[in-house]
Amino acid sequence: MTMTEAAGGPPDAASRIRRPGDISDNRGTIRRQQQADGPSFADFLQEELAGEISVSAHARRRMRSENIDLDDQQTARLQEAVSKVKAKGGNTSLVMLDDVAMIVNVRQQRMVTVMSEDRQQDRVFTDIDSAVIAD
Repeated sequence: MTMTEAAGGPPDAASRIRRPGDISDNRGTIRRQQQADGPSFADFLQEELAGEISVSAHARRRMRSENIDLDDQQTARLQEAVSKVKAKGGNTSLVMLDDVAMIVNVRQQRMVTVMSEDRQQDRVFTDIDSAVIAD
């Protein structure tokens, strides 16, 4: 708080300068918007340009809890499988990779969920329009 504000006067000009991401209420009070946790826009853009499959927070938690770790070769096979589905017009696909089943949003190139063979109890997958077995 500036001395002018402490004395009950209007805030000085420097405190009224708006910066990108600032939020102001109907009284003109400016608050700094906190940056959300998670990947930055630059990280997101880099993944999109590289054609890499991103992993949702849910899928990441599942991978940790089920000790699923994809090596570079498996990641390349996953990307190739998703590219094949995309070329055929798929939107939401079941990708079978070794003993792991993944649901991938093909357009967004995002792994939505993942499960190991142990969790595939019923072996029924819904809300998909395609399936691919990664070679």
